[in-house]
Amino acid sequence: MSRADQFQREARAYVCSRLDRAGGWREAAAGLWHRTLPDLVGSTRGITFAGAAIVLLRALLLAGAASLSVFMRKTYNHEVQPANAADGWEAILQIFQNLDSLDYFFMGLGVLVVGAPKLLDSWRRRSPRADRRLAYKYFVGAVRRLPLNPAHDGLGVVEASLREVLEALRYEVCELIGDSGGKGTDATLLVFSDPTGQRMEVLARTDTSRPTRRPVDAHRLLAYYVGTDGRWMAEHHFGRARGSPFKPVRATSPGVPAPYKSILFIPIVVSDPAPSSNTGVSDAASAVDRCIGVVCVHSEKPYRFWRWGDHRQALGGFGNIVFERASPYIAFIAHTLRGRAHEVALIK
Repeated sequence: MSRADQFQREARAYVCSRLDRAGGWREAAAGLWHRTLPDLVGSTRGITFAGAAIVLLRALLLAGAASLSVFMRKTYNHEVQPANAADGWEAILQIFQNLDSLDYFFMGLGVLVVGAPKLLDSWRRRSPRADRRLAYKYFVGAVRRLPLNPAHDGLGVVEASLREVLEALRYEVCELIGDSGGKGTDATLLVFSDPTGQRMEVLARTDTSRPTRRPVDAHRLLAYYVGTDGRWMAEHHFGRARGSPFKPVRATSPGVPAPYKSILFIPIVVSDPAPSSNTGVSDAASAVDRCIGVVCVHSEKPYRFWRWGDHRQALGGFGNIVFERASPYIAFIAHTLRGRAHEVALIK
């Protein structure tokens, strides 16, 4: 078996394992660290040791602010202090050893006074943003740019429209994953360069600084294996997952590190009635499914398309929510590509 055949075999096995089996405790631990804990502390950059120290310091400052009223009440009272009263740190320790119900009331009140404004600010930041309106704006632009020319005119006449719909999809996804402004999220559309599906190329992307229409060997792309399977897949830490044969580099620029870590692969699958084996006439009861392209939504941060509990199931959870919200844009892309792009049969 050649090296290329071995890689293809490992790549297909990896994708099948990701689609058919739950992630388990390893995925749970990584998702907790990269996604759940940052969401709890209000950070989108992930948890680092410096960040954890800052959170601990903030908790200590909050506890100190809540205890200040108790300290003042115990220290500056009008009672006569005994001659043998403790002083210094011993006196402070003695104060907190003799707390009563009134002291706990003042401590709770201090936490409420200090913490309530922060909670209100957090609630206001999580209010609905304008991302969805931007998604609709770009979607309308995509419809307006869609040419009325026949399908056989080729892909070049629809590239502008496809870029617009990818922008709409990007803003729709950004609202779900909490990427305010969409600075760390991009979307890419890959199509097949030949009828046999041996090569793929980027037809449109939201990052206009990157080149397009550069065909590469399809078997080097994770998108190829997901696309020919026909099911969406989320890669939570690209190139770093256990058993992954793919390196964290750009497939279209060999050797260049990939800046993205989370990738959601959405195959664009089209169907046609299968011809009857007896009469040769199309049978509406059965269908032939083909992949016409793959949309890749990628984020610079790991575990963006994940939430707690997804490690217990192979497919579903947060990825399903994103897939359903993306379905109108995927349907538009499929309709636009039909008759213009190559279609490759799914691997059964």
